[in-house]
Amino acid sequence: MKLLKAKTLKLAVIATAMLMLPSIAALSQTSVKLELYKPGTEIARLNVSSLQADKAATVTVRDEDGAILFTDRTKEDQYIKLISFNKLNEGRYFVDLEQSTGIIRKVVVKDESGLSIKDESLYFQNFIKLADEDRKLFVRFNTNIDQPVTIRIMDSEGHILHEAANINTDNHTRLYNLSMLLHGTYNISLVSGDFVSSRTIHL
Repeated sequence: MKLLKAKTLKLAVIATAMLMLPSIAALSQTSVKLELYKPGTEIARLNVSSLQADKAATVTVRDEDGAILFTDRTKEDQYIKLISFNKLNEGRYFVDLEQSTGIIRKVVVKDESGLSIKDESLYFQNFIKLADEDRKLFVRFNTNIDQPVTIRIMDSEGHILHEAANINTDNHTRLYNLSMLLHGTYNISLVSGDFVSSRTIHL
């Protein structure tokens, strides 16, 4: 725990395990299919279905250095897009679908033999919910990225009030008591490698 001001009180971790909530399963029910548009081409066809109807999803294509090559947003239940890799250099590319509940990633490889798409999806799913009546913050994540996760709770000025780093598990649940914090805006972030999920809450 990192405290920056004497007035800032410790955040109590009051539970380490709870039942799986239905909301975190929403992203896992989203179907993300990425396949070659036609054999022998360097064009991929992205087909996303069962998106959360009430929340926008962002589709992003990045290279290995993290440079964004394409981005788009949708609120439709289904999203279909042809993505051309014709003019791109050989290397690995990442096609990410991001919603408020996390990220699903597909990996594309372009080499001398053409374009190939990894079958397995990488995912970093999370569920963050504040119970207004008692100011309890529920944080849960599921991941198959095989990288440690860091959870940070920050105030509106970016000061870290709580940090739990190097969490090495594919399934993690915590409940925080925020009742001692002042009224205001706080940011909750979950970071794993280059996967980042953030949420703003108001007390």
